[in-house]
Amino acid sequence: MGNQHDLRVQRTELFIKNAFLHLLDEQPFEKIQVNDIAQRAMINRSTFYLHYRDKYDLLEQLKAQMIRDIGGFTDSLTREMVLVCRQEHTPLPHLLALLAYVETLPAFFRLVADNDPSFYRRIGQPAQQKIAELFPELQNDALPPAYGEAILTSLLRCVIEQWISRDLKEPKEDVALLLTQIILADKLALYQLSSAAPQA
Repeated sequence: MGNQHDLRVQRTELFIKNAFLHLLDEQPFEKIQVNDIAQRAMINRSTFYLHYRDKYDLLEQLKAQMIRDIGGFTDSLTREMVLVCRQEHTPLPHLLALLAYVETLPAFFRLVADNDPSFYRRIGQPAQQKIAELFPELQNDALPPAYGEAILTSLLRCVIEQWISRDLKEPKEDVALLLTQIILADKLALYQLSSAAPQA
């Protein structure tokens, strides 16, 4: 009985989230009302309030879910993958997954980014931490970690915002490769991967 109840709750919340995201593609967040969401989700207004306090609460929960999802993209990243991407000029897989997420929900992504100054730092941190974990020997005394993080955060924001502003004109694979090449470039003095290859 409990499982059936949980499934109903999950299904209702999925309907609400999908309704909200579809509405966001059609009109600005400021114009969306709870009634609009409820009607699109085919539920009563009172049912909406059983799950969320208001549309801002819904937005925050969706944002938290998105940050968790994006953070998980680096879980399978390995040292070998990074080195192969650099040597073969292929995009880092977590960047490709991130851009696929953006491609699916550009309006929502833009809304969250515009209203949360820390957003790009929060979605970029897992990858930066993973790289540091995979390449512990890489240290750059000339560039304190906080500055490296700021540079990469700004890079991520500029490239993604430009891509969205161009209506996702370029294939995500090309944009992911661009980001990869910049991040892994020696001239950035962030990740000197050419000297970090495992010794035979």
